[in-house]
Amino acid sequence: MNLISKDTICAIITPPGNSILGGVRISGEDAEIITRKIFTPNSDSREYVHTRGITHGRVKLLFSIRNSDTVEDIEEMTDAIIYSFASPNSYTCEDVVEIFTAGSPSILQALLRIVTRHGARLAEAGEFTLRAFLNGRLSLGEAESVERIIHAQTDSQRQEAINRLEGGIEKKIASWREELLFISGTIETVIDFEDEDIEEDLEEDLKGRLERLAEEAEKLAKTSSTKHRRTDSSGCRITLAGLTNAGKSSLLNALLSENRAIISSERSTTRDHTEHLLLINEIEFILEDSPGIDIQSSTIADSATERARNRFKASNTLILVIDSSTADHSELDVLVSHLPHCRIIVAFNKEDLSQELDKSPLIDRISKRAVVVDTVTLSALTGTGIDKLRNAIYNEGLSDSSTSSGVGISAREEEELHRASEHALQAIKALELGTEFAAIELRESYDALARLGGEGYAEEILGNVFSRFCIGK
Repeated sequence: MNLISKDTICAIITPPGNSILGGVRISGEDAEIITRKIFTPNSDSREYVHTRGITHGRVKLLFSIRNSDTVEDIEEMTDAIIYSFASPNSYTCEDVVEIFTAGSPSILQALLRIVTRHGARLAEAGEFTLRAFLNGRLSLGEAESVERIIHAQTDSQRQEAINRLEGGIEKKIASWREELLFISGTIETVIDFEDEDIEEDLEEDLKGRLERLAEEAEKLAKTSSTKHRRTDSSGCRITLAGLTNAGKSSLLNALLSENRAIISSERSTTRDHTEHLLLINEIEFILEDSPGIDIQSSTIADSATERARNRFKASNTLILVIDSSTADHSELDVLVSHLPHCRIIVAFNKEDLSQELDKSPLIDRISKRAVVVDTVTLSALTGTGIDKLRNAIYNEGLSDSSTSSGVGISAREEEELHRASEHALQAIKALELGTEFAAIELRESYDALARLGGEGYAEEILGNVFSRFCIGK
């Protein structure tokens, strides 16, 4: 993605499929020129394009009709409405015109075709929001919130993204940066006077300021929704966990209603994690099958098991699959000791076999390490209890392990907040060694806060952020 492009860009901005209305957005310095070439207003106003508001009229469409071996371009007119936004009072801070007409895919493609014929180019994924970021309309974190709003699966996800977009975090980050500049300026002044040590009262004041800043940054990182880490924006991540041969693969197939995983009586047939899209009542989940924890082979630290534990930490919720036909608690106790503190649905599998497991004490031990949100007794083989498990998963999607009052930040932002906090704390220690060392740590902390807003990021990193957007946003 070209970050310095000044081309006029266009894209369809309404969802695919038939609808009453559909729209095409044009953004750039030629938006007004292109619109005047293809749009005729019902009124005689000559300033309709450059005036913020709504104008009714008719717009040209360009259809490509194939006849035998030739393609003929045919122009037609249709009713349309345009919304005009003059720079800098638009989403992208450029001249923007949005043209709405009948929502037929064929008509919208014909409208897009004539817009490009007159000089605009098709926008890349997320390019409108990228321009909003580059032109100062949004910070990088706010731009990421736009992407999360687009892909929100639940009300809580949507509300968190809206809360983030309101800009409260930007004000807080700005105040932290001002504080670091004040502290840095004070220390630089002391450095200029080499023969003078920093006064004790002043040093304590600076340390107190840095401690508060580090505490607030760390608190924001820890209390945000990213403590329920999601590695994608398309849905709540649910991971199947358990001992080898607990029936995870069979359960995966039952939940997906198709044979995706290999089923075998041989231990450890799943050697790597796999991801699958699970749709329950129009909510998307990423269902992940991980390697079983093999206690018997004495490979609790082998690579497959280690990868499985890492996947547990990246999940929103674990489904802990337990073979309820066994009376042996020893392996289960070892498994429980390796669980992260997270949300867990306990699935007692193999209900169709004789029930030998004493469940209550096991649930008590699991509850001491994690949050047990539900327990389900089922049989992946016969399908008994699968609907109840689906309902438990659906409820996790509704709650999303968070509240609508939360402020969602991305994993990138969380990392920079941790980094800013850590360097602020290191600056406190460095003050005891010398002001020059403290100045270095302060610069690192300031740079981390600057990167939160998108300053100093390489082009490929920004391209990766905005490539996750859909076309037209």
